[in-house]
Amino acid sequence: MSVEVAEHSPDIQSLLSSAFGNWQQAITTLLRSAIDRGDLPRSTKADELASFLLNSYEGALVRSKAEKSDQPLETFIHFAFKVLLKSRLCARAIKLIKRILSDCGSVVRSMP
Repeated sequence: MSVEVAEHSPDIQSLLSSAFGNWQQAITTLLRSAIDRGDLPRSTKADELASFLLNSYEGALVRSKAEKSDQPLETFIHFAFKVLLKSRLCARAIKLIKRILSDCGSVVRSMP
């Protein structure tokens, strides 16, 4: 609903844009650290991967709400962390990314 309201309110649109930008930056920072440690290939485009993870999570969240099911979120987590990033990221980084998605998602979801 926040996105629909944002279409009619520049202030809300600005807040949402800022929230998503901050959220993506936090994930990008973790991914860059993983690249520096050698947990992800040097060719990894951290900002684009962070954007993909954030957008995929948000899509799964919307679908979970629409279907009243955790399955879309479970599918996201499976493919994002057990297939796409598959053991390349240390467990600590994965937990941090999941926490960022969860914490920031609740902030974005609580916006008008």
